[in-house]
Amino acid sequence: MAGAAFVQSVSGFGMAIVAVALLPLVMGLKDAIALIAVFNLFVSTLTLFWNRSGFSWKVARPLVIGMMIGIPLGYYFLQSTDSTILIRMLGAVLILIAISDTILSRKSHLSLPNWSAWPLAIFGGVIGGAFNVGGPPIVAYAYSQNWSKTQIVATLQSVFLIAGLFRNGLMISHDLGTSDRNDWSWNLVFNLFAAIPLAIVAIWLGKKCLDRIPQSTLRATVFTFIFIMGAKYLFYP
Repeated sequence: MAGAAFVQSVSGFGMAIVAVALLPLVMGLKDAIALIAVFNLFVSTLTLFWNRSGFSWKVARPLVIGMMIGIPLGYYFLQSTDSTILIRMLGAVLILIAISDTILSRKSHLSLPNWSAWPLAIFGGVIGGAFNVGGPPIVAYAYSQNWSKTQIVATLQSVFLIAGLFRNGLMISHDLGTSDRNDWSWNLVFNLFAAIPLAIVAIWLGKKCLDRIPQSTLRATVFTFIFIMGAKYLFYP
């Protein structure tokens, strides 16, 4: 989780993707997704605070609303599907994300139109509601715009933060309405608070390394890793 926070601090995204690729190695998929959902709020809040000068609600609004439309669809799909099927689907999603990033990274001139923010955000909400990895469509849109790096990071964090609050509200309401409260447990709370001190250090290190690590190198490393983990979950769940 601290390693995932470091990636987010350096690039403005990737925390949920890295965490959802790693955590199922040591805990159940639904427990991992619940933990990431809460942890993401802390990471996004701190990163947004450090980049608050670049925030604009006018820019973030269509992305936020689109995510909120898609999240319930993905979340309730998660609750009604067999875990083995889910983890195979997660593997396929991770592979598609890695391949898409590789293709898009070769098109430095790519500039997505403003209207594309809506369908990309809704799609991001669907996969975010299911797997907490809804960032890539939003990231693709943000990095295609003629924005400063601070504006990109601030916009991404604001979208992730508000969408995360919405998803956590769904998670809490679902647990309160059932006798099975696996999403919220003492084990989740312990892991969350145990990770926060390490995450603070990781985020600080990420800020220090921001100007030293080439963005292209970081992206290539992260998404190669995501492809490998996606293949594992798809073929060896």
